[in-house]
Amino acid sequence: MTLKCDLLPAQHAQHIAQVLIGPNFPYYFGANIHNGSLTDKFDGLLSTSGFSHRFYDNHEQHSDGLNLVMPYLWALLHRYNCQMKELYRVRAFMSLPSNEQHNGFPHVDIPNFCAEGLVYKTAIVYVLGTDGETIFYKDRFNGDAVPDTSNMTESHRITPIPNSGVMFDGDVYHTALLPQTSKVRLVLNFNFAVVSND
Repeated sequence: MTLKCDLLPAQHAQHIAQVLIGPNFPYYFGANIHNGSLTDKFDGLLSTSGFSHRFYDNHEQHSDGLNLVMPYLWALLHRYNCQMKELYRVRAFMSLPSNEQHNGFPHVDIPNFCAEGLVYKTAIVYVLGTDGETIFYKDRFNGDAVPDTSNMTESHRITPIPNSGVMFDGDVYHTALLPQTSKVRLVLNFNFAVVSND
């Protein structure tokens, strides 16, 4: 899992960032944006709330902004020498700083796909350079949508760098920490299948 930097020309990346954090781009509140649930035992924690924007899901485009962000995925596929077979979901996640830092909510993005044995990839693109690391674990999906971190082994962490991204197997547990010194943490999240080289 190697971070790929300078995915797009600087002016292109800056334009996307300006649109995504601009006053006219809509985001929607979620009580818990870390594990995809809107109502569970963690919803009372201030640190689980945030905002999201759904571009594409369930074979349907939900936002005119899809074409704005797709160049990031094309660039990542090129850098990883992969060809996309099918797009599953594209979202943006915005986390605000909080004095209450959580300990992480390891998850896979589409647990029902993993449970069914479907192979897919996840990509995270860092729109802004902020604090709020992404933590990756050595553990892979074991049927638990939100596993106990005390039983897991951390693999490595990535600090957001603007115009960079990482691609990895969809069954790898990962989580995001909240920004503590930055005004906002903004990432793009892609889930997709790739053409097999077999």
